Amino acid sequence: MTLAQIQAMYNVLSRNRREAVESGQLGSAQTYAHEMEHVKAQYRTQARKNKARRDRDDVMRSCGLVRVRGALGGVYWE
Repeated sequence: MTLAQIQAMYNVLSRNRREAVESGQLGSAQTYAHEMEHVKAQYRTQARKNKARRDRDDVMRSCGLVRVRGALGGVYWE
């Protein structure tokens, strides 16, 4: 998930929260904090996965392997 996708999702969540608060369904502070934590957690998870992938790629390259994309879209090293 890219940062732009996370921002778009956050915008949708914010709009939904605003509509729920205006209709009296939810309290504003609790809902906003929960949504922010959810978005931050997703960003942290994605950042951690990206770092792990970069670390694995560095190890494979240091072994002299080359990253190749297969015909069906998979990635392998040779």
